[in-house]
Amino acid sequence: MSPLHSGEEGKSHLARFVWAVSLFLVLAVSAGCRVQPQSAAVWVKKADMSMERSYFGLVPLDSKLYAVGGGTGEWSTPLDINEVYDPQTDTWTTLPPLPVPRRSLSAAAVGPLIYAIGGGDEKSIVGTNEAFDTRTRTWTRKAPMPTPRIDLAVVEAGGLIYATGGFDGSQDLDAFEVYNPQADTWQALPPLPTSRYGLTGVALDGKVYAIGGRSRSELTPVVEVYDPATKTWTTRAPMSEGRASFGAAVVNGRIHVVAHTDHESYDPRTNTWRREADLPYARHSVVAASLNGVFFAVGGCSEAFKDLARVDAIALSRP
Repeated sequence: MSPLHSGEEGKSHLARFVWAVSLFLVLAVSAGCRVQPQSAAVWVKKADMSMERSYFGLVPLDSKLYAVGGGTGEWSTPLDINEVYDPQTDTWTTLPPLPVPRRSLSAAAVGPLIYAIGGGDEKSIVGTNEAFDTRTRTWTRKAPMPTPRIDLAVVEAGGLIYATGGFDGSQDLDAFEVYNPQADTWQALPPLPTSRYGLTGVALDGKVYAIGGRSRSELTPVVEVYDPATKTWTTRAPMSEGRASFGAAVVNGRIHVVAHTDHESYDPRTNTWRREADLPYARHSVVAASLNGVFFAVGGCSEAFKDLARVDAIALSRP
């Protein structure tokens, strides 16, 4: 073999080696991004609720989670179950039942009271508003919501409760009403720009976020934000895809959402979304809440349409 041919062959081997190493690094980085999109945090299974259910209210209060009402079974039978989860002991405790069994309701807390609002009872869609006092463990009937509806989002902000969107049995709604617990009164506010149901709501920095849902029979990724100071709505960056009947909560200044196995979070400072660690057990109609930097995904319905009592949690340390 001539020296010239030998040198060219060496260069060829070197080129193939560099190409192979580059390809390996690209694949390794890509695989790493798929496995751990943003964080090394992992989901941990917690104690199940006492009953399988979906479409219930979930409220964090005093370092505990309260799960109220919901539906179960093939026809989503309305439930009166009311229970509380203590993360310190990883246990659920049954509480006095919801006076009017309801599914597809929503709930929020102001002070020591948890308000269970709207939903469907055994006969119809209702605007029922009942408050549970966590100190005395008693229920009290409050002023009903003016617009009866199911699959709405209820959010507390500044000591008031905002009820957003929903379904009245024939159409998705743009209804947006605020409840004053001190006066026990409701007031209509500027309507939601995108009418929808199955949306999820959170409060962040004093503003009310209306996220996703189903609008005119189509899943939507839309995110609209209401500012109580100016009484106006603005549009923010949408989720990566349309979703309805999913879970959302604020953790460390970010809005985290979960649906099926998908998990992503929104940063209001940059108006951007990023992918997070996938939920380990696929489900729809999951409900979510946060406690002390831990994000909980609770209940829901499996891909085989079986209601779940399952609870998963992930500790999120970085913003």
